[in-house]
Amino acid sequence: MKKIGIVTYHNAINYGAVFQAFALQQYLLDMGFDAYIINYRNSSIEEQYKLKPLRINKDFITNLKWDIQNLVYLPAKKKNFRIWEKRFKLLSVTDKNNLREIAHNLDKIIVGSDQVWKLKANNFDSAYFLDFVEEDKRISYAASFGASKLEDKERDFIARYLYGIPCISVREESGITLVKELTGKKAEHVLDPVLLMDKVFWISNMSGKSTRLLKDYIFVYQLGTGDYLPQFVRKMADEMNLKIIYVADNLLTMLKYGFHSRNKSSIDPSGFLKLLYGARIVCTNSFHASALSMIMHKDFYTVIKGNENDLWNTRMYSLLKSFNLESRLVHVGEKDKHFYPCKFDKVSEILTEYRKTSRLFLQQSLTGNEYALKDTKG
Repeated sequence: MKKIGIVTYHNAINYGAVFQAFALQQYLLDMGFDAYIINYRNSSIEEQYKLKPLRINKDFITNLKWDIQNLVYLPAKKKNFRIWEKRFKLLSVTDKNNLREIAHNLDKIIVGSDQVWKLKANNFDSAYFLDFVEEDKRISYAASFGASKLEDKERDFIARYLYGIPCISVREESGITLVKELTGKKAEHVLDPVLLMDKVFWISNMSGKSTRLLKDYIFVYQLGTGDYLPQFVRKMADEMNLKIIYVADNLLTMLKYGFHSRNKSSIDPSGFLKLLYGARIVCTNSFHASALSMIMHKDFYTVIKGNENDLWNTRMYSLLKSFNLESRLVHVGEKDKHFYPCKFDKVSEILTEYRKTSRLFLQQSLTGNEYALKDTKG
């Protein structure tokens, strides 16, 4: 049995990150591989969840706001995520130098999914290009750049390291173009791991108190700041006579949902799944919440600010276009939005085909060299 390692953002305090990591590992186990998540922790990712130093300078107010919100809800959330992390099969890593020793005992190593190639998030960490292992062991699965355009410094760095990965797959269509521009190689477009697993799988990983008494509610998952999503949701709740349950990661944003809404921002990942599944409607600016809504056939709206090529929006456009669900996109400032049920009749059919091609990529790249990518000029 081949032993496979996975390098990803499995330890982020972020629902999408832990769901995609868990799904990829489980999918590989179901395929018959002995799959492990390499417990590598990037310092830049870890720093996101620490308290900021309070010094009298221009960042004092910003850091104070950050520390207050972290003290209010982050400790409980961290504890809940650490409990979920026990579901992973992990390979311990002491430091970055230890990665080579770990890699020696693995047959293949996959980097992905999530925004593992977003260099500003991981501070240009070459480990996410698998530079610690022989080239013939390197595979990327559904990796994301987090943008459709890159700065020159990013392009140079990525081109240097990406060329050493023989089997490349990406999560967004825009990633295919970037890989070709940077290396001349052809990348495959595959599903995010969350979409590899079906509705039954995600239901089996739910837990928490029953939401039966709150069956008429909108579930909101908001990443980042801004009042555009609260405004949209409150309008919908008033028109449809629905309650609001939300998960957010910014304290000031939380206040914009009003005191009659229910704040579940520290909920554990399994409870998050249950809240999403029990909702009448899901509203979000999150890629993974949109993907889970599709799998569970929940009426949903993905609210975006800006255009398709903006950093935050590329992955949402790519996802919804792939499944002919652009109608679920709501642009900030869009007036007189008519709320109507989502049509999922073709989604399952498209998803089945994408799962076949995604599984084929994994099967061939893990067992042979059929997906070794050639220069596209030839």
